[in-house]
Amino acid sequence: MQPAVPYPRALAAFPRLRQSTLAVFDACPLNASWVMEHEQDWSSFPAAAGQIVHRTCARSLRKMIANRERQVPVEVALQEFEHVLRQSEVPMLSEGRAEDSVAPLPLRWIAEARTCVITWALGSEWDIENFAGVERRLEAVVPYPVAPDGDPAAGMVERTVTGRPDCILIERNGWHAIVPDFKTGWALPPERGQDPDALADGADPEDEPISEEGYFQQRFYALVIFATFPGIQRVTLREVYVRYMTSTSQKPTREASIHRSKLPELMAEFSQLVERFDRSFEEGVWKPSPGSHCWNCVQGEKCPILPSARREGRVTSQEEALQVAEFLGVTEALTRRFREALRPWTDKHGPVPIKDAKRPRVYGPVIRSVTSRPSADEVRWAMENGIDPASLYRTREVTKFEAYNERDVPRMVHDAAVAEAMLAAAQKRSAAARKGAKTRAARRKNGGGS
Repeated sequence: MQPAVPYPRALAAFPRLRQSTLAVFDACPLNASWVMEHEQDWSSFPAAAGQIVHRTCARSLRKMIANRERQVPVEVALQEFEHVLRQSEVPMLSEGRAEDSVAPLPLRWIAEARTCVITWALGSEWDIENFAGVERRLEAVVPYPVAPDGDPAAGMVERTVTGRPDCILIERNGWHAIVPDFKTGWALPPERGQDPDALADGADPEDEPISEEGYFQQRFYALVIFATFPGIQRVTLREVYVRYMTSTSQKPTREASIHRSKLPELMAEFSQLVERFDRSFEEGVWKPSPGSHCWNCVQGEKCPILPSARREGRVTSQEEALQVAEFLGVTEALTRRFREALRPWTDKHGPVPIKDAKRPRVYGPVIRSVTSRPSADEVRWAMENGIDPASLYRTREVTKFEAYNERDVPRMVHDAAVAEAMLAAAQKRSAAARKGAKTRAARRKNGGGS
């Protein structure tokens, strides 16, 4: 006899749970309930442009694979774009799934979408023999216990989750899958190893090379790919920022990997997420959770969380963005003035203790080590000339005026004369590094000669 499932209404309404539904619920359960109730076949203009670009990329990739070509010619991509733009093959309505229905794209956004298609085609090259699917729908079974105390002996509820990656590549070794995910927005996450100040609070540079949205996608795609391809041992999500595909100053991709050894963790994470979704749906209780997703909330005006308490989710309109930007301009100007006023005092009396509920900190000059990284061209030149690329990394000490924890900084500056001497030495090393960079650039220009 089959045990009674604890949330029958949820199972009847959602026999399969889509990645998009779970992703919205994971960010904010209350917004997920509003999406299910109100978001019936409509989307914002940026989202509509993204849908058109994704459909164009999918059609272009299929044609490239059929023709056994490694690249999509720009003229072919534009032909596919013009076809997709008509949307004659897409249903007007499709069970509330905006991504599968006509995307309302106004004329002023068509140029944006067209530019994304052009840069994607110009900057893409593919190993066609590695393709394992384009927009292929994948599934995985995620169980959770029937009993509230988690006793598996009482039976398990088996839930099917499903997702559709933009495309899947499996390298020739057969154990490594790569999932390119095309991003059409302007946001570009920090690169791995970048200045920690550029990352989110408390984040490790080695743990945050992909976007906030990408973190969920990475773990979900790993789950369904491990379930679909038993031989795959590692899954890499590669975010492709199509606006930067032809950029010479920005790396257009970010990626992170998960090994099959993490599968039990993935199962545990999605098991509790699916169970919470089912319970929320069954009981009709949807908890709000603020964050960067607030700007795209379906009914943000009904959110019980005050805007001032949302932090990164505070700005939800152009008017609010203008107000916050103006406020930042004023506060940054004040910060510069206060810093200029405080520096002479600390030069004479030392760092100033400041109140901090989390840890003791002081404000004053402190020596930091900064490592400059060589460019890809410099690394290539070094390898061609038998030079160890590691020698191109330059570490120098700089004096910063900031708040810091004295226990975390082994070397500090408490004296103005010492601070000035250290700063002069750092500037001298910096000048020498710039001179060396110019010399290396000249060598590259001359074909690597002396």
